[in-house]
Amino acid sequence: MEFAEISDKIRVDVYDADKDTGEINELGIERVPAIALLDHSLKDTGIRFYGMPGGYEIHSLLGAVLVVSKRQTGLPEDLVRQIRRVDTPLHIQTYVTPTCPYCPSVVRLIHKMAFLNPLIRADMIEVT
Repeated sequence: MEFAEISDKIRVDVYDADKDTGEINELGIERVPAIALLDHSLKDTGIRFYGMPGGYEIHSLLGAVLVVSKRQTGLPEDLVRQIRRVDTPLHIQTYVTPTCPYCPSVVRLIHKMAFLNPLIRADMIEVT
């Protein structure tokens, strides 16, 4: 909730997993707690955080917000072209712990992939 206080361009909607099943199903939320990032037009970006993105993973959350808000990934153009050529649905799930210093770079990459291609869905799943 405090995240939305950073800027009037950030909106946080909180849903009750037991009561708001329509919204949760519409967003494709598979477990709770969850964060689903939508773009400025409320289009689903395919970026998900399951569990609490704490510890090192707070950088993944902030990075995803920056990618979605700037609409830029910072990836090399040849890699962007390859990601956009993926033509079958792909669901990438990366399991992380808050104390792993290597996990955020993987999570940031898969989230950029999801942002670039609507057929890619990328989940960060916190396992502690």
